[in-house]
Amino acid sequence: MLMSAKHNRASTLLLQFAAKGGWLKKRERILILMEILSILREGPRGPTRLAQVVGLSFDAFAEYAKEVESRRFVVKSFVEGHELYTISQEGNQLLLDWRKVWEKISPDSS
Repeated sequence: MLMSAKHNRASTLLLQFAAKGGWLKKRERILILMEILSILREGPRGPTRLAQVVGLSFDAFAEYAKEVESRRFVVKSFVEGHELYTISQEGNQLLLDWRKVWEKISPDSS
């Protein structure tokens, strides 16, 4: 999906605003981890694209990638020289369990 230059500029301005302590709050670590798994449930992704979709710098994403890979929630592979991440069975089960918990505690569930 390509973004227009105007939309991309607006996104950049929002991120700069947030970085200076604007109204956007820092996301909890668990939410970022679950977002990574949720995106990978749609199919394998490369690290750069995954970092972009999750909204992290490449360096910040690399730290999360190490964690989910070491816990065996994702599998890193190389296809035609390109690094790809795929959700594992453990990661898929964790995501399903997380969604069940989230549904029970979510304000919208009552």
